[in-house]
Amino acid sequence: APIDNTADSLMSTVSFARKMGGNWTGLVRNYALFTDDDSRAGTQLQNRFQIGVAYRPVATNNFDMLFRYENKIEKNAELVSSERRRVDIVSASLNLHPSRRVWVSGRVAAKDVAETLVDVEDDYRAWLLATRIIFDISPRLDVGAMAGVMVSPGDSVRDEAFGIEAGYLVKENLWLSLGHNFAGFYDKDLSGNDQTQSGWYIRMRMKFDEKTFRNLE
Repeated sequence: APIDNTADSLMSTVSFARKMGGNWTGLVRNYALFTDDDSRAGTQLQNRFQIGVAYRPVATNNFDMLFRYENKIEKNAELVSSERRRVDIVSASLNLHPSRRVWVSGRVAAKDVAETLVDVEDDYRAWLLATRIIFDISPRLDVGAMAGVMVSPGDSVRDEAFGIEAGYLVKENLWLSLGHNFAGFYDKDLSGNDQTQSGWYIRMRMKFDEKTFRNLE
């Protein structure tokens, strides 16, 4: 090739978790990726910092909550017009198990974005509210429904998502689900691992704890 396509990358991840009493756990994590493409002047940087706290009552174990703050920084100085993006995200997630056959989850999140694209600066905010309910119809089969809405008040934008799914217990603590969203949206910061886009999807769920990995020793 007439162009040197060599690129050097350096990635680092650091995670820390600490129990704070019987029901609370503190979490800190940072991911960083630095890339230098020899065919272009300048470098790229991605950094993602997260700090949160999780709550799960050991005595009842019928619900859990996660509160999290996240900061994302993306810089690309390899382009003629340097691009940069900063995102601050706060979120709260809840998983509720009111009965043996019913699971209810919910998530509320908000983000503040400041970015420069093609020398144009922009600053905007968005909110997300989503929920999902799953009902076991037999020991190996379940059905579920989800709904979500994302709004950006400053831009008068409102997107909605809703759909249904069916799941099958492949083996103990491992579920495979097939779903379809009749309406949907995608946001690179707020959608996360949720299936919010319209159309068909496959979702896998696995339940595990520290006891799961004891047989690997």
